[in-house]
Amino acid sequence: MLFIGSIHIFIMMVNSDNIGPYASGDRMVSGWMWPLYLILLVAVEIHGSIGLYRLCVKWGWFEGKDAKASRKNLKKLKWAITIFFMGLGLLTLAAYVKIGIEHMDKAGERYVPTYLSQKATS
Repeated sequence: MLFIGSIHIFIMMVNSDNIGPYASGDRMVSGWMWPLYLILLVAVEIHGSIGLYRLCVKWGWFEGKDAKASRKNLKKLKWAITIFFMGLGLLTLAAYVKIGIEHMDKAGERYVPTYLSQKATS
């Protein structure tokens, strides 16, 4: 996660002016970055959810009278969080890939919000 996260942070620092739907979609498709972000998504989700679970167990958060039952419930909650965020992340990644595919013939074009483009034509 450290190496993949470092790549992501470097790309965002170098291209901070290109953060937007078109540039991000182009980066996913034309730059073939979607496999990197897929791996990063899985690594960050596993790291985060297991870390939260271990914190809850270590510090006794949400612990009831029966520790075994509490851990069982925490594991269910951990899996629910994992499924939710993996699904959300995969949908987001798919949306950027879709934008990148639709925008492939105009790669490099900057995104202009609708409210700004309407002011320019008025």
